[in-house]
Amino acid sequence: MGTLQTYLDHVSAVAAATAYVTFDKVSTLTNSEGTSDIVSLNVEPTADGAITTVAAANATTVLLMVPAVANTADGAKSATTAKRGWWVDQTTSGGQVQFTINGASVPATAYSLTGNPAVDALNIASTANKDLASAAGLILDAKVGAYSSGQVSLIMYPAGTQATSGERYTSAAVSSAATSTGNIWTVVEKMNLH
Repeated sequence: MGTLQTYLDHVSAVAAATAYVTFDKVSTLTNSEGTSDIVSLNVEPTADGAITTVAAANATTVLLMVPAVANTADGAKSATTAKRGWWVDQTTSGGQVQFTINGASVPATAYSLTGNPAVDALNIASTANKDLASAAGLILDAKVGAYSSGQVSLIMYPAGTQATSGERYTSAAVSSAATSTGNIWTVVEKMNLH
């Protein structure tokens, strides 16, 4: 018993160990944690062989260590953070941009827009401004482009049409379809990416 603590300290220091330490038998066990003492006599380990679960441990168990098992079901998931974006109207220069992030001003003094989107994005997302935002608890970035738009046109091909002006039909297909069925319709879509 005099060296038991040294042994327990050694075993518990090995993080990946599966270990258990029990008494062969406890002659008298007094449980005084309740409202009255409960005395048990001749308590023996509940399992034959290795004790590897909490259910197998009892009052004779001095130490039970089981290595942690990685949660592989959640292991492949990455952290997700909220993102917010603002569009800055650059039709005229001279407007000012400054954010207040958790009480910090980013940039430290308001930035005056030049009217050149690439230059302004580079200045807003400068190393100094990114460092200020990071110190306030956010990630700052600036990109050129927002508000992409699209235009859809409905085109009618009357009977006898020989050439196409859309994307759905070839000239031969529109000529054949318009001749045999009369008017046909197609859609032309134009995307404007900013």
